[in-house]
Amino acid sequence: MRKLLFLLLLLLLTGCTKRESSDNDKPYTIDPVDGDVIVVYADGYEAETFAVLAEEIELRSLLCRTDDILAVDMAGNRILRFNYEGELIEAIGSTGNGEGEFLNPTGLGEYGGKLYLLDAGNLRIVVLNHEFSIEKLISLQELGIHSLGGRYEGFAVLDEDTIFITSSYENTAFLLKNQNEVVTLEENFCGVCAVGNENAYIAQTLVTTGAYKGNAGKVFYAEYDGKKGLIKNQLPYFNTPLDLIISGEDMYVLNGYYGSLELCALNGDYKETIYKFLRTIEDRIDLVCFAMDSDGNFYVYDNYNHVIQKVYKIE
Repeated sequence: MRKLLFLLLLLLLTGCTKRESSDNDKPYTIDPVDGDVIVVYADGYEAETFAVLAEEIELRSLLCRTDDILAVDMAGNRILRFNYEGELIEAIGSTGNGEGEFLNPTGLGEYGGKLYLLDAGNLRIVVLNHEFSIEKLISLQELGIHSLGGRYEGFAVLDEDTIFITSSYENTAFLLKNQNEVVTLEENFCGVCAVGNENAYIAQTLVTTGAYKGNAGKVFYAEYDGKKGLIKNQLPYFNTPLDLIISGEDMYVLNGYYGSLELCALNGDYKETIYKFLRTIEDRIDLVCFAMDSDGNFYVYDNYNHVIQKVYKIE
């Protein structure tokens, strides 16, 4: 009887210890049984397939507008236009270097009723109106950027005179000022950028040391200051940020390392995980980019399974 009481007490103490450990080790702890990551989940989010894409499509950027969702298809050299039922309703552009033609487009931004497309293979930014007519071509090669087109290009438009570009080929973060001057913000840089809250934010995916070698544990998160440049903060947990969204005082991160969509503060501090796509070590996903609509729904592109997933809050 005494042995039984002792065992019950030991089990109770062990259970309490595990719960305390999980709380104290936030944001992540490791399950000792299966090695999975234990995360802090937000309440009431689910995911469903929004659109199934052809295997030859390879998206690099998503943008939610009032009546449609735009997707940059790097492999097809075009912009795809979806309605909010997930139907492909239009494809804009074709392959080439002429007007209305693109080559390895990677990024898409919006400001003042205009669209800004990073036409990486042609080393230019294409400015379009909302009916997709071209208004201007900005040559990046003439301004000193000589290589773009990799997987980890970043692109964000703060306003028409303040545009951020990251080149995984040149390992550099650039600022395009007044559409006619390129300023180097950070060298040995490979990462992503976003705008919101009237400011720009950059997160480093990998510190490169030549030949794409590096240590992902040394990533930093930075806020842009017009006078001081990038004000850096070390990211507080092991993260591979694939894409960022800034909304008010919140930052949403598409985390490639954990295969998850996460909510962070504007200083980069982790708050909670909205949704985790990678749930077991047998899962196969390749998250690339995401967007958020005005209702707070997220649209996440998975290149491995060729789908756009919609993550939404259950009412």
